[in-house]
Amino acid sequence: MFAPIELNGVRYGVSLCANRWFPETVRCLELPGADVVVTASAGGDISREALREYLLTARVDFICPHRPRTAQSPGQTEAMTREYRKWMKEYGRTRFITEKLKLKINSSKSAVARPRERKFLSFSFPNGKEPKRRIAPKALDRFKARIRELTRQARGQSLRQMVVPLGVYLRGWRGYFGVCQTPSVLRALDEWIRRRLRCLVLRHWRTGRRKYAELVKRGVGRDLAAQTSGSSHGPWRLARSPALSIALPNAFWDWLGIEHVAGMR
Repeated sequence: MFAPIELNGVRYGVSLCANRWFPETVRCLELPGADVVVTASAGGDISREALREYLLTARVDFICPHRPRTAQSPGQTEAMTREYRKWMKEYGRTRFITEKLKLKINSSKSAVARPRERKFLSFSFPNGKEPKRRIAPKALDRFKARIRELTRQARGQSLRQMVVPLGVYLRGWRGYFGVCQTPSVLRALDEWIRRRLRCLVLRHWRTGRRKYAELVKRGVGRDLAAQTSGSSHGPWRLARSPALSIALPNAFWDWLGIEHVAGMR
């Protein structure tokens, strides 16, 4: 048991699991003026009636269970935590958090699980001898969805107009997610962005005759330009072709101001 800790004007008293059997000890936390009393963990499961008695006698505001480390313990602990939270809500023990502190308890984000199964602030931590901080899959999906929105052909913008908001978004995104420890993911995103931009330009050229003229003007050999402009493959496939890499190299996008999420090369 520790002395109350003040945080944002609220004094929190924290007790350990062994104090579950000594309610009078937990009540001592109220003497120094603790506003919220939390039992950090409680060994074993507690029945509904035992939990109610403990909450009333010890007058704690929240309790969290734990188990010995086994393969099944994360799921079992999560299930019991949800059950405890439901019971405590019925007893009015979550009212202080939701009404006085004006905090929201998000059940979908509250869980006890292995690190690889959860994400925190859009990051996740896979298993391994040296766990690395990586970007959560949903965060990557949101990133690609936003890039698609900013580079839609139907927006009716020129390439120079389009790169301004795109560059702002990429700089902000890199400022937050650039601390990840998986640079290969960032390099893959850079390649994906530039492939999408090449695809967009290729769609803008429309006809085979204009594609041929634009490729030749940008230094592509006539034979390769003719082969690419007359290809039956779609723009997304052709965006990875040698001709497009020559006509629209990475240096061109750097010149336009397109940021590298993996950092400048």
